Amino acid sequence: MLLCMLILAMGKEFGKQTMNRITVAKITLITFMTILAFSQWDSANLKNGFPVPATQDAFGWEGVIKGSATAFFGYIGFDEVCCLAAETKNPGQVMHSLNNAHNSHNMLETSMR
Repeated sequence: MLLCMLILAMGKEFGKQTMNRITVAKITLITFMTILAFSQWDSANLKNGFPVPATQDAFGWEGVIKGSATAFFGYIGFDEVCCLAAETKNPGQVMHSLNNAHNSHNMLETSMR
């Protein structure tokens, strides 16, 4: 948090340059991870184009649907939070309340496992 405050205090131009550097670093990391993943590729782990499951329902079409649904609703949730923050009259209070509700939900869900 202190780092973010320092970047903001240095001005808009410095903040823009810093964000550009961070973006380049993230793209470089993703590229490196992708190259590393493809270097470890073994087609023997596939059956009909899908990973061989450890259990019957771990992968296959069911796994593809579960994974895509999780990613989709995760993105929709993030998008909804961004829209909620942009359109509220008092975003500081609303986002604080939303954060508390989210944390309470996570603690409750974790305690039920």
